[in-house]
Amino acid sequence: MKEDLKNSRIQEELSTSEIRFRRLFESAQDGILILDAITGSIISVNPYLANTLEYSQESFVGKKLWELGSFKDIAESKYSFRELQSEKYIRYDDLPLLTKTGKRKEFEFISNVYQEGDKKVIQCNIRDNSERKKAADREHLSRDALSQLNDSKSTTEIIHSILILIQDYSGLEAVGIRLKDGEDFPYYETKGFTEDFLQAERLLCEHDDLGRLVLDENGKPVLECMCGNVICGRTNPALPFFTRGGSFWSNCTTEFLTSPSARQARNRCNKDGYESVALIPLRSGNDIIGLLQFNDHRKNLFSSDIIQFFEGLGSAIGIALTRKLT
Repeated sequence: MKEDLKNSRIQEELSTSEIRFRRLFESAQDGILILDAITGSIISVNPYLANTLEYSQESFVGKKLWELGSFKDIAESKYSFRELQSEKYIRYDDLPLLTKTGKRKEFEFISNVYQEGDKKVIQCNIRDNSERKKAADREHLSRDALSQLNDSKSTTEIIHSILILIQDYSGLEAVGIRLKDGEDFPYYETKGFTEDFLQAERLLCEHDDLGRLVLDENGKPVLECMCGNVICGRTNPALPFFTRGGSFWSNCTTEFLTSPSARQARNRCNKDGYESVALIPLRSGNDIIGLLQFNDHRKNLFSSDIIQFFEGLGSAIGIALTRKLT
């Protein structure tokens, strides 16, 4: 009788322990994968990881880690699994994974082997490090850009180096900087744009049929297109594609062209297939001395957060360039 009661208590404690683990597993705000330590097949995945990577929980179960879309591009996955089997522990501080829709995120990945009943399993704890990595990358870009601006090289060399840094950071297809030259704001340096695009869009000043400059009511040249709007401060933050910082951005120029404000644009970006476009003013005090431009054929590449970061960077570049050019 005592033995039966003892066994009953043990079973009750085990059941309670399993319920607690399952609750923690289901509610954890870190990703958790449980793998078979012999085969590498996934036994279970918690909702947080499935939702973060945009897959259903069912799509994980029974597959090898390296067979999943998010993990399959990791060349060393199979090797790492064999290493984990022998070493019992693996850690990656910055593991890039792709969501189902192609978004890249950075994760901390820690795996341990442990005994569960009569079999060994691997528990992988996967923590989203995207925000920390994003902050570190932005700090690194800002520091490197300011270092370039304080260099003794020529302005052309400095801006060329800065554009390389910005394009490498952003991963966008085309970037450019416009700077004031006389009455106009031509491209000073670009990366990724075609020659046809640059020839068509190099200058912003509007001319009449006789080739004369068109002046506004204050006698200043009229700058065309959305670039001209940003440089001249003709922006309205009440509209969704303008910011309080005076920038323009669109994740789908095709959709933007259906708005009344699109009448002010020359639409060359959209005609060339660019869907994601951002125009950031280069500020120096109260003046706008130029513009930082981002173009990409892919949609949905910008967020208000990244635009705000580029506005801060644009102000730093504008102030430093003004000092250098005067």
